[in-house]
Amino acid sequence: VRAAHDDVYLLGRPVDVFAALADFTRRLEDLGLCANAAKSQCWIDPLHMASLEACRGSVPLGSVPDGAGGASYGIDVYGVPIGAREYVHSTLSTKADELAGKANNMIQSLGSSDKQSLWVLLRCSFQHRFAWFTSNSYPSDAAGAAAIYDAAVLRVATVALGVSVSTDAHACRRLFLPVAQHGGGLRRQADSALAEVWGAAWRVVPHLLDTLAPDGTVLMQGILDRPAIAARVGRGAFEDMPTQGWRQFFASGSRLGGELEATWSRMQTELAGWGQQQDGMEVALGRESGLFLSLLPRGLGAFSCAEWVEATARYFGLPSPACAPLAAAGARLPRSGAQR
Repeated sequence: VRAAHDDVYLLGRPVDVFAALADFTRRLEDLGLCANAAKSQCWIDPLHMASLEACRGSVPLGSVPDGAGGASYGIDVYGVPIGAREYVHSTLSTKADELAGKANNMIQSLGSSDKQSLWVLLRCSFQHRFAWFTSNSYPSDAAGAAAIYDAAVLRVATVALGVSVSTDAHACRRLFLPVAQHGGGLRRQADSALAEVWGAAWRVVPHLLDTLAPDGTVLMQGILDRPAIAARVGRGAFEDMPTQGWRQFFASGSRLGGELEATWSRMQTELAGWGQQQDGMEVALGRESGLFLSLLPRGLGAFSCAEWVEATARYFGLPSPACAPLAAAGARLPRSGAQR
């Protein structure tokens, strides 16, 4: 049993889960309350559907329309969809669309009046809103929804900065680098999903099984010690990382193990040539500090909209918005600085 806010999740065999639900319902009745089973949802792997149908009674199956007049089945656990791939893809895309709508609201509220505040909201809050889903979903499942979300982040960034970084490949790449590396401090979910899911796996998988002493005594209880999990992960695998570590899980044939192995290989490939790429970018960068991108819009850290867009254009090496009218008119400045 797991609970979060006002949601309670039961995990186990259908016969055990629905027996516990029936007991909970009876206890509510003793208090003069009534459980609304129609607001609950359930799901199980299709291979075991018969056992679920024999027990679920009036509890509906979790589902979303599949676009062909039918339904795809699954359930949301702590907001993250699990179930048929169509269910997962549809649910993640819907969540990304909802957040994209919030991005439009942010632009309408602050895009014209306070670009610096819009940037602060984007960098410190909004850009992280989808990370929960990418860190708890298969990378292949989250890729499409992450692309929707990343497009929304770039749209907000373009309005917040007042300049279009997407017109310059170098500036666009810098936008998604840390400020300490002369970047904008944003990150694409499509890129960070690999590290996000690895971080989540590292926090969970090594702690699924009991930690045992040489004599078999349980030193630390795991959160889900089951023979099937031990067969996949390898009991004691993470106590001897150089010898075993993740190797047994990679070779287990499980979908998660396979995707983690592919993810690990991709990250190693990406990092292999990063040093030379970074050196090349450093040579091409100016020396302006990006500290102002982290300032809150108050006191000496507050910029007017005109000051802000000029500062961001200079920082990312883009044409000056203040000089745009002069450039359009063909005006030139000689070495003396006088306009002609």
